[in-house]
Amino acid sequence: MSLFSRGKGGVTLIEMLVGIGVLVVFMAGMYSVMSTTPRVARRQQQRALAGRRAWRTLRQLSRELRAIPPGGERGGPLTGARSFLQVTDFFDVPAEDIRHAFPDGFPADSIRFATTARGNSLQGGQHAIVVEYKLRHDEGGSSGGIYRRFSEIGEDPDEGAWELFNIQALAMEFRYLDGDGEWREGWGEDFLPRAVKARVWMRTSLPGEDPGVGEFRTVINLPGEKEVIF
Repeated sequence: MSLFSRGKGGVTLIEMLVGIGVLVVFMAGMYSVMSTTPRVARRQQQRALAGRRAWRTLRQLSRELRAIPPGGERGGPLTGARSFLQVTDFFDVPAEDIRHAFPDGFPADSIRFATTARGNSLQGGQHAIVVEYKLRHDEGGSSGGIYRRFSEIGEDPDEGAWELFNIQALAMEFRYLDGDGEWREGWGEDFLPRAVKARVWMRTSLPGEDPGVGEFRTVINLPGEKEVIF
């Protein structure tokens, strides 16, 4: 029988092979789409989760800063320290992929202040406590995120236990507006700044992927000051 001969109602061997080839290509395309779609969905969920965590952090920080006692007289003034963590400190983030974004290392600023924000004290009242935020990593070197601790007035604030507040945060930076309208990198004065500018960088990629980084920011006007436009 010839390869090109056709029986009644049948197909040739060549036509059959062509049909099988088309089916294989079609099935390969469908597999690619089906395997990619869940990964894209997970990536979008990761980005959305990063956004929610970033804004939760900034909202909490804003609420507490706006509740600083007038003049900061209870619990001491606001203090802010400028620091960096080198990209090599984060073993689970490929340094070469994000070094261009943080050439000096990850901004790892800390801030400490007294606040009367409701619900922060152990008794749930509205008396002043001292709260502190800091970007930390554990002793193993993996990125730990933003940590928060608080203590009652009169206690040693350095004795408070750190609690993980934002696990996706890669970096955190604060700027402080002085009376001359200049943004400072740190704050150690015995009076409050006019406003605090907060920036948080979040991991937006899935584990094992090239790291994606999203930036979130806000300006918080402190009590008694005129609104600062960002």
